[in-house]
Formats: sequence, C-alpha cells, structure tokens
Amino acid sequence: GGWKGEPMRARSRRTRRSAIRIAVATAALAAANTAVAVEGPVVLGGDNFPTFGMLNTATDELEGGWLAMQRELAYVSPKVGRVNDNSVAVVGARASVAITEDAGAAIGRAAARLGLPVTYHDGAEAISTFFADLRSGAARPRVIWIPGNSAFNALDAAELATLSAGGNDATLATFVDGGGGLIAHGDESVYAGWLARIAPGLTPTTGAGLGLALTPAGATVLTGVTPASLASSVWRSSFAGNPNELQVLATATNQFEADGVTTRKVLLAGGREWTTPAPADLRVAVASPSVVDSRDVIRYELTVTN
Repeated sequence: GGWKGEPMRARSRRTRRSAIRIAVATAALAAANTAVAVEGPVVLGGDNFPTFGMLNTATDELEGGWLAMQRELAYVSPKVGRVNDNSVAVVGARASVAITEDAGAAIGRAAARLGLPVTYHDGAEAISTFFADLRSGAARPRVIWIPGNSAFNALDAAELATLSAGGNDATLATFVDGGGGLIAHGDESVYAGWLARIAPGLTPTTGAGLGLALTPAGATVLTGVTPASLASSVWRSSFAGNPNELQVLATATNQFEADGVTTRKVLLAGGREWTTPAPADLRVAVASPSVVDSRDVIRYELTVTN
C-alpha cells in the first residue's frame, strides 16, 4: 500500500534493493558462523587419565586421573554458553560400572558427582548419528567428551576416523565456537583432523612419557589432584604451536623419546567464559514473486531460522 501511485519501474528497483539487502544480511550471518577459533570452554589433553585413575571403594571418592577428569568437568561445565540439556555426550565409549582403567566408567562416575546426566555414543555408526543429531539440533549436550584411545572401553580406529569424517569435524568446531564445552584425552591420533578446526595453529606432537607436573593454573583447576598421582601418570602426547590463549595446566616431567624438547605442554584449558547464553545462530531466507504487475498485492515470505 505504501507504493501506491509510484511508477512500476521504481517499485521494481525497490523490490530488487530490498532483496539484495536481505541477501547481504543473510550472507553476513552465515559468514559469522564459520569461525573455528576456540570460543570454549575446552580442556585438551595428551594425558592418559582414563587409565591412570580409580574409584576408592572405601571412601567412594575418585582418585588420580579420574579425579582430574572430575575437576576438568567442573571447570568446563559452568562456562558453557550454548543452549543445552545439561548432559555430557560421550563419543566413543559405553556405560560401565568398572572401578579403574575404563574410560566409560571414568566419565560416568565423574559426571555423576557433578549431577550431570551422560549419554553414550559407542561405535562408528552411533557417533555418526550423534553428529547428525548435533547438526539438526536433536542433540543438545552441555559438554562433549572424547575419551582417548588407550584405556579399556575407549576409541578404536573406526571411531577415531569418524570424528573427522562426513563433516563431523566442522560440526564439532561449530559446537565449540558457539559456546559448547569440550574435553578430550589421548595421543596425537585422537586429535588428527578435527583439532585444526577447533584451535588452528595448535599441533599434537608424537611422544610419550611418565609423569606430569601441574602449573600454577593447573593447581587451581585440578584441585585435590596430588603430585604423587600425576608423577605415576603416563602421558601420550603434547602440544606445540600457538595455544590460542589457552592456559597450560600440566607439563611433562619425563619423556621416553629424547627429541630435544625441553618443555612439553600436555594439558591445556581455556576459552571464553560465557556470562550470558551464546548469540543465537540466526539465518534469514526471503521468497518473493519474480514478476509483479500493476495493482498486484505482493506477498513476501521471510523465514528466520534460529
């Protein structure tokens, strides 16, 4: 009605300009969602905590690497900004009631002590389904947990390959970039492919050793984890390059391979601490008539996707 009495050519130009403005805005929104740098919160470790930990049946407390995992989750969970169902999604392990050396049990017991429910996605097919559900919004975990590949009930070769197959690495990066939490353990093969999307410039290195030492930042995050328990903990990999402003929580105290590296960063943590939910992932699509005649009533359909 606002265009009544205007020449058809002017109306056509206005139609085109409106469509162009919306198209530009849509492109800008899409571009904003392609960022892959760490937003957080994350803990990335070359550790072997799922193996070197246990449940003390006398005290019902977690010890060693399992206590470290509980503290990691307590660090990550409150910082999550992504809308979620409060769950921890375990990628590559099944539920277990074991009391030591079992990745699924370690994760389940750590989460239970923080009141967080756990969903398990075990096997390459189940992992593929989980990432498809993450893309569609059917899965809305608070934290994704990648259990490494050395403990019992952990990632196998097929599951490792699935982490970066079919766009799953990009899905994981989008999850973290939007404020989702991530905790991972294991050697360099666990981080192959997807780490470059989460933290460009951060590279997992080959090498292993016995013994970890907490930095001052690590002592703050991993409260109650004793130096003695870390001294007997095997590490499987470390990280080189730009840590993307991540804090170093633990360094290696010994190594099996004499390669000249003096300080190995084995455990990193950080990312943004969200005080409000992450910005909505908004997109706008426009549908309008391609041909407009004089005195036509024009219907525009704007579809906003969150």
